[in-house]
Amino acid sequence: MGPTPESYELRAPRLEEAAAVAGLLNALEMSISGKPDSSEEKVRWHWSGPSVVVDDDLRVVVSPKGQVVGYLEYEAFEPWTQLFADGYVHPDHAGLGIGTILADWGEQRALRDAERAPLDEKVVLRHLLWVEDQKGRDFLEARGWQVGRWFYHMLIELEEPVPGPRAIEGIEIRTMRPGEERAVWAADDEAFRDHWGYVSYPYDEWLHHVEGNEDFDPELVFVAMDGDEVAGCALSYPRREEDPDKGWTQFLGVRKPWRRRGIALALLQTSLIALQRRGCARAGLGVDAENPNGAVALYEKAGMHVEREAVSYEKVLREPAA
Repeated sequence: MGPTPESYELRAPRLEEAAAVAGLLNALEMSISGKPDSSEEKVRWHWSGPSVVVDDDLRVVVSPKGQVVGYLEYEAFEPWTQLFADGYVHPDHAGLGIGTILADWGEQRALRDAERAPLDEKVVLRHLLWVEDQKGRDFLEARGWQVGRWFYHMLIELEEPVPGPRAIEGIEIRTMRPGEERAVWAADDEAFRDHWGYVSYPYDEWLHHVEGNEDFDPELVFVAMDGDEVAGCALSYPRREEDPDKGWTQFLGVRKPWRRRGIALALLQTSLIALQRRGCARAGLGVDAENPNGAVALYEKAGMHVEREAVSYEKVLREPAA
């Protein structure tokens, strides 16, 4: 007879367990896509974020033999209306109640922050899954979670030269200069403020996620300048954990007053050319499948296609006060 759920330990992770957590994440991703997408360094980097309180926001489930078999990351920012709890169970330990242990804790943790949200706003807890993760989807749906939105990972093979961007009157596209980080953060935040489910990252958290990445290179951060104004921006990395030959555009946005002028396409083409010059064989990015600004069509125009689909599940923790 195997171990019972009561024999597993739920606690905050220890720093030396980062490798074990990465191993769990890779085992799960291998069972879904056949490619690993994590590393010990990546896990430690996440845990070192300015807003992450390890004892309060992270949990591991440890088996009676001392193996890390479950992991959950919780994240939330003011005004506490969009909360995130992503849980993972090692595929060799599925069906043993570990997911329930993590989900119960994650939902209870989120309820604490829900009490901090404005009373006149709805509070939603979200969890992102690959569409092919049917076990995970069935699990959340059985707990009352519902599909909130679909997302795409889009891809382009960089075998042929990428067309250069057309000139846009009054707009200069160049790399970010030292001292412009806060202006780029503000432009990025404003560009995505009207997107579905968007949460504004504090500047120090944004900077940690951007420059704290081991693959960060300021030569891959491009800004579209209208005089002294940052009209739009794009940031790329020269590789992905699951594919070292794939570049990745982490964000690409244009502020509302400058939209519909071709700036987004120009930023994307500029980024793809830079990644191609770095030797990337392919490049990708993520996008809301229902993006209201026509992003999917724009990326298709640039030669990209849908590579993978993800689904954002949500659970309403509190409705707006009447």
